[in-house]
Amino acid sequence: MTFIKIVLFGLSTLGSFQLIRKISNDKISIYFLPSLTIALQVTILFFAGIFNLLPEASIMLFIWGIIGLGIALWDNKGADFFKTYFNDGYILLLLIMIVMGLSVRGKIFSHYDNFSHWAIVVRNMLEVNHYPNFESSLIMFQEYPLGSATYIYYFAKMISSSESTQMLAQIYMILAALLPLFSLVKKRSIKIDLIFLVLVNFVFVYNITVRNLLVDTLLPVVGICAFLFARIHCKDNAEKKHFWFLSCYLVQLIQIKNSGIFFVVTILIVGFKYFWEKGSRFNNVLSALFPFASLLIW
Repeated sequence: MTFIKIVLFGLSTLGSFQLIRKISNDKISIYFLPSLTIALQVTILFFAGIFNLLPEASIMLFIWGIIGLGIALWDNKGADFFKTYFNDGYILLLLIMIVMGLSVRGKIFSHYDNFSHWAIVVRNMLEVNHYPNFESSLIMFQEYPLGSATYIYYFAKMISSSESTQMLAQIYMILAALLPLFSLVKKRSIKIDLIFLVLVNFVFVYNITVRNLLVDTLLPVVGICAFLFARIHCKDNAEKKHFWFLSCYLVQLIQIKNSGIFFVVTILIVGFKYFWEKGSRFNNVLSALFPFASLLIW
């Protein structure tokens, strides 16, 4: 049953990719689709969590992805769109997820910080189906935002509440943030694939291991991913929606951890000319302020 749920979740996620491609008129690099989907889902689930609508929003996002898959199949009169994802980046993403799924299968949390906040807050959300509040006496650091926990909740809610599934959710978030590096590759090469595998291995074993929900590795890789998105998609001939896509990345960063604001400010400073010079200034500035509004709301 868990395997069936994983397959369904994967199909729903693929459908979400297709919806983003459709909304963006296929102007977003396919290597950003996993991380951008996560950023959009975290943003939607954050506001749903504020209004105590986490389970309803999770089901809606899952169904929305299935609908997106149906639309893609209908538009392509078959499964031709799968060929789009038949490349080194996505093949490695799938293989790494399978290997890591087997690696964390049956594992439990052991690091102290999982029980002081990161894992216990996810467990609490899965039990009560809403964000922790003043009644959640087990949550020691209630001022911490819940960006990573929000996506892990969605992932685990749709598949399994086991600790190994929660680990796999965070692994996927990290991999999704690393995948856009392939957007810089000009020519397919086995050397590039090997370098990517070495990088992934380094990220997985350095500082924070994959068997913990601490965000000290997740935060910087999402920050780099967001900066790369701004550099590639908010530079020349950028559309209004691209700045809102970037804004969702920035919301995710701020909601992962309070210190994420330093990544957000850095990206906005470096990309200031993009926001000020490209397209509608009002739209761009509004999208730049939106992440700070989410922090204020939190």
